[in-house]
Amino acid sequence: MSIALRAPDLLTLPRDREKVKQDQPDEYLSDASPRHKPWDVHRGEADEVQQAYAGGTNRHQRYAVRVEQCSQVLEFARDLPKQASQQNPTQSSRQKLTLKNAWFCRVRHCPVCQWRRSLMWQAKVYRALPSLLRDYPDTRFLFMTLTIRNCPVSELRQTLDQMRHIFAEICADGGSIGQGIFYHIMKQAR
Repeated sequence: MSIALRAPDLLTLPRDREKVKQDQPDEYLSDASPRHKPWDVHRGEADEVQQAYAGGTNRHQRYAVRVEQCSQVLEFARDLPKQASQQNPTQSSRQKLTLKNAWFCRVRHCPVCQWRRSLMWQAKVYRALPSLLRDYPDTRFLFMTLTIRNCPVSELRQTLDQMRHIFAEICADGGSIGQGIFYHIMKQAR
């Protein structure tokens, strides 16, 4: 696989794992920025998932390679600290790291990718929340977990179709339960 470089200082993916180990043995993101400790936690979990995939079929071994390379190289930019006198004189000026470039595997069971996906949906909900409150001022929110009994494999297709149909009714704009809340979240996320 070859990836064209846009600038001479950009790192290419995938990188040789042995070279990475030689260059920077046991380097963790939390060493540079303590607030990024979840990266290290999820990356450790991804290593366990990679090992589970590695023992499987050829398809699973390809997933193992992708999970192994997931978020191995992260490019951060340092935001310049704001002057303490401009915001709050008592607040110390600290640099903030902003993720500028990374490669994620997008494997369904990769802990890093699942964590990033949950952050994305959380941001979409927070972005849509003001318009939801404006459009539905008397709405109260309810957290629901919908479950069904396990079905026999022979009935799986019908069960999934039924679940999809019911969920679509709940989420429909103007529906009696969802009142279009999911529609608002998706509309605001664009």
